[in-house]
Amino acid sequence: MKTRLITIILSLIILMSITSCSPENSSNPSQKIPANSVPVVYGEVKAHKSWEISMDFPAAVKDVSINEGRVLQSGELIMSLDISSFRAQIASKEKELGAARGRLKQITDSENLEALELAKKSWQLNQALYETGGLSEHEMEINKVEYLIKEKEELNRQNSASLAQIQIEAIELELADMKRRLNKPFLYNDHVVAPVDNAIVAYLGCNSGTSLSGTEGPIIKLFEGDSIYIQADIPEESISSYAIGDKMEIRLADSNHSATMITGIITVFSAQAIIKDSDVIVPAEIEVTSGKEYLKPGLSVDIYTISD
Repeated sequence: MKTRLITIILSLIILMSITSCSPENSSNPSQKIPANSVPVVYGEVKAHKSWEISMDFPAAVKDVSINEGRVLQSGELIMSLDISSFRAQIASKEKELGAARGRLKQITDSENLEALELAKKSWQLNQALYETGGLSEHEMEINKVEYLIKEKEELNRQNSASLAQIQIEAIELELADMKRRLNKPFLYNDHVVAPVDNAIVAYLGCNSGTSLSGTEGPIIKLFEGDSIYIQADIPEESISSYAIGDKMEIRLADSNHSATMITGIITVFSAQAIIKDSDVIVPAEIEVTSGKEYLKPGLSVDIYTISD
């Protein structure tokens, strides 16, 4: 019995020794990591191109036709505006410009350079007569005053014309600026429309009945769907594992899209590392090559390297 117990103990010791030396349990640091265990990189869906729409003139929102998240095509209605008060300001400024031009014409029509030239020649002639004794000093002085009065009148007229012209130019600039505010790619008559195709409504900052003073800043933000890309946050310790041109697989958190293949390639690495959530990362841009229709700006994604 004792001999049998010793035999069992020896057998267990030999078995444990063999198991500890097997390749599966080796702690050799040179052992290769399987290709399918490449660490995941996290990222966010973004868009290169966006529109921040603001009204730099007073208006009232009559009706909002869409909600955030909608995808619009070029020319599709976003909201209707009441711009009548601003159009009235433009009409008033045009009337002011017409009056200023009328004043300048009146000043210009009063020009009489011939009379001034005749008065000057008359004074010069009377000076010569005075010097030869043919004209009294009193008569010569009267003639001189008449000339100086006409000269001053002409100088005043020229100054008035210059001031009128400056006023006209100032009004023209102001009027052009007012009209420029209505000449926007997202404005069509009294409507705000999508300026491009596949415009994603990311933000709406007003409702029907909202009064706009023209100083609120952006009231609508759109992303151009065709410019969607992925910003990947590559940890500093993994940056050497990635290169421009690497093929990547993008996976959404939504399990419904788990079978959807979304792919892209790395196109740009940031020249500067940043700190994000207490980690040092290097942002990289991934151009989406397939499955872009499943992506929406703001979504978080998991990114894997595709092995060739």
